[in-house]
Amino acid sequence: MCWAVPAVVLDIDYKNSLAYVDIGDGVPRPVIIGIANERISKGDLVMVHAGVIITRLDLEAINQFIEEKKELAKELALMAGDDPEKAVREVEEELNKILEIARRAREGEVKVVKEIW
Repeated sequence: MCWAVPAVVLDIDYKNSLAYVDIGDGVPRPVIIGIANERISKGDLVMVHAGVIITRLDLEAINQFIEEKKELAKELALMAGDDPEKAVREVEEELNKILEIARRAREGEVKVVKEIW
């Protein structure tokens, strides 16, 4: 099963329909801009599936995603016999890292080195 992951837009190449995103690990990745009717900007939070941006997230969607991801982490931890509160904290740390990257990208603090893959 595949699923989309949240990412931060670091840079945009509209001419080639590409964006460079960070999924929270500090590695800029080129992805295809797959949403036709929405413009994206540096620092936007988007969902990426199979190397394609499939949607831009607004504040309501971000909050919903955070709550659902925390609930999923809690349930998986319980099923595995792990500490559910620790799992929730780890999700919060991961998402806070992504939100910090978004803030830095919006403020122009993130530079992307573009390589040909």
